[in-house]
Amino acid sequence: MMLDAAVVLERTESPLDDAAIERAHEHWASIQANRPWLFDGPIVAAIVDSHSGTVTVRWYPSTYSRYLARDVACDGGYDRALFASVVVRSSDGLVLFGAMAEATSSPGRVQLPGGNVELASDGSLDEPGIRAEAARELREETGIAVDPGVLRLHRVSVGDAYGDVGFLYHYDSELTASELLTAVDGEAEFTRFVLADPADVDATREGNWVDYAEGLLVSLRDEGSA
Repeated sequence: MMLDAAVVLERTESPLDDAAIERAHEHWASIQANRPWLFDGPIVAAIVDSHSGTVTVRWYPSTYSRYLARDVACDGGYDRALFASVVVRSSDGLVLFGAMAEATSSPGRVQLPGGNVELASDGSLDEPGIRAEAARELREETGIAVDPGVLRLHRVSVGDAYGDVGFLYHYDSELTASELLTAVDGEAEFTRFVLADPADVDATREGNWVDYAEGLLVSLRDEGSA
């Protein structure tokens, strides 16, 4: 959804019942048998309501195992992750994506630099904190260091497949697309970097692109033609 509305963060309680939580534990045990390097750490889960000119993001603490229960839950009994990503746009208009490495939970998926949001040390969550998380992930995954204050919230994305909630921030680079590809140098989260053209949205329908990619590029294309 585009940000023509105010965004409000509200803490809530997990809607998962005991059966859903037990199913998540059992599924996690089966995952670890094959991928013991994965860690069941804390995440922030979120649900979005949009009404009366306001986007309300209801959040609560959760765990990675409850998030991955989406693979076995046919009744919606899993938690949707809250993540923050950065839309890095080159000076000639292309957008930086990366293909996830084999050791990640989504090998080969093409997505923006970013990651799951973490709570502050006191257990709180606010938009400046989410923006700082986005800037940190950008630096770690691409080597691009920016002050969080230069990032602007472009849109709140709700995934089509699993309902994950993303705060997508915009950053205009002074580098051209080719210069950007040469400059990026992050951790091993990505095996390669990919540049997407908002004028060629159809390209995201082939391959393992994250589900918000098409809507994001459409919004950028429409902004450019406005």
